Amino acid sequence: MSDLTDRLTDAAAAAIADLGPVLEHELPKLRGVMLELELANGGSVVECNAWVARRASIHTGRRCRADSRTEATTEATR
Repeated sequence: MSDLTDRLTDAAAAAIADLGPVLEHELPKLRGVMLELELANGGSVVECNAWVARRASIHTGRRCRADSRTEATTEATR
């Protein structure tokens, strides 16, 4: 893998690890894990944000789904 790929993979893994307890606890309601990597001009990861999307039912006379998010931010080293 390239150096850039390694940096992106490491940043994503750290952000997901920060969400670990939430992921384990919310597994039945887990809808997805979103990642946002902010890169510097040279390809260095400046910041990595990760959040969990959950499934939830809101009872208002009709059924619909709502998402709630838990966010984790990991400051990456350059």
